[in-house]
Amino acid sequence: MSAEPLIDRRLAAAARELNHAARATDTATTPGIDQLRENGWQLIQCAEALVEMSLRLAEHTSAHADHIERIRELGRAENNPAQVLGRATRELTNLRQALEHAQTAARDYYTAISRLAESAATPEEQGGG
Repeated sequence: MSAEPLIDRRLAAAARELNHAARATDTATTPGIDQLRENGWQLIQCAEALVEMSLRLAEHTSAHADHIERIRELGRAENNPAQVLGRATRELTNLRQALEHAQTAARDYYTAISRLAESAATPEEQGGG
């Protein structure tokens, strides 16, 4: 079995799981700081994986430049497939850069939330409520 179908299946499964996790989040319940910290860590992991995936896709897309004669743009015979492929590669570069920014933001969130800890005492117990 080639690597591409496995990548396709895994990427599709990961996307489904992420969508399911986002939709299954209970907005009526506020998670504690420890859970927010763990979620931040998982966001870092997801962003890293997406950066890696964008790199693999860029490699696979660029590899088609070696066989440009086999490629044609569907429905637009007047366009140059090499130009279209070049644009696709540039867009993947833009995507990777955006994902790297997202990864940095996730790390910054994780660092900030990691500096917080929930107090064992409620505001009422502390005399503030």
